[in-house]
Amino acid sequence: MNSDGSCKDNGIAGCGGLIRGSDGEWLGDFAKHIGSGSAYVAELCGMLEGLKLARKVGISSYRSECGLFVGG
Repeated sequence: MNSDGSCKDNGIAGCGGLIRGSDGEWLGDFAKHIGSGSAYVAELCGMLEGLKLARKVGISSYRSECGLFVGG
């Protein structure tokens, strides 16, 4: 599963992602308007939506990647 989320300067956030099989084949994707939020919220919502999609298509074992970075 690959997911990503973003937030514009005005606080409008969204997320999206896709799920591929072990051979790289497309199994599903998603995109969601979150509304008001931060980049962190958008990234986490992307992970949650991806997990929901994985469950919906019957995937029980997966590897997830996202762009969430918490820097110091």
